[in-house]
Amino acid sequence: VYGILGGVLGYTAAIGIVSGLSGMLRGLALNPSSSAVTLSVGVAILVTMVSATYPAFKASRVIVPSLERRWKIPTKPVGDEWTIPLPFIARDEREMDGIMAFVMKLVRDHVGEEMPVFTTKEARLTVEKSEDRVVKRIDMLVSLPPREAAIKQRASFIGTMDVGERKISFLIKVHRLSGSYSAWKRANYDFVDTIRKHLLQWRTLPPVEKERYMREKLGVRDDR
Repeated sequence: VYGILGGVLGYTAAIGIVSGLSGMLRGLALNPSSSAVTLSVGVAILVTMVSATYPAFKASRVIVPSLERRWKIPTKPVGDEWTIPLPFIARDEREMDGIMAFVMKLVRDHVGEEMPVFTTKEARLTVEKSEDRVVKRIDMLVSLPPREAAIKQRASFIGTMDVGERKISFLIKVHRLSGSYSAWKRANYDFVDTIRKHLLQWRTLPPVEKERYMREKLGVRDDR
C-alpha cells in the first residue's frame, strides 16, 4: 500500500513539477509517459514490498498473534504428565486476578455433557503464597472428545508471579487419568489452544469489562 501510494503520488507530483519547469526553462522537454518513468515507479514499489517482507516474516516466527493461525505446543508429555507454557504474561497481580476470573468463566461455560472441545467438573481456584512467589491456579477435572475414547484428566491453569521480578507467566498442567495415550495427546491440542485463544481475547476487552473481571470475587482456597 505504501509503495503504490508513494508511486502514484510521486508520479502526480512530478507531472506538476515538470509542467511548471517547462514554462520557466526554454527547450526543456520531459516526457512523463516515458517507459523509463514507469520502470522507475515499478522498481520503487517493488523495493518497498521486498523491504517489508523480511521483517514481516521474522515477526511471524516470534509469536502467533492471530486467532486463526495454528499454534504448536512447545513441550511434550512425560508419561502421564504434561506441562505446557502459554505465550502470555500479565503486568501486575491485579491484572492476574482479572485473567484468572476470565479463564474461570470459560471453564464454567464448559460444564456439561455435550461441550464440543472439552467438558469440565469440580473447578476451583487455589492461591498459594510465599515470601518470593504467588501462585494462583484453577484446578479442574476435564473430559476430552471423542466421548467413546473415555479421555479424562486432571488439569490446572496456573499463574505464577515472582515477587522480586514482578514477572507473571501462565501455564497449563495436565495429568492423564484414563483413555488412550495417543488420543489423549491429540485431544489436548484443542483443549490448550481454546484456553490460549481465550487469553488472547483478554487484550481486546474494553477497560470497563477488564475492571469488572478484576473486581470479581471467586471462591478461593488459600494455601500458605
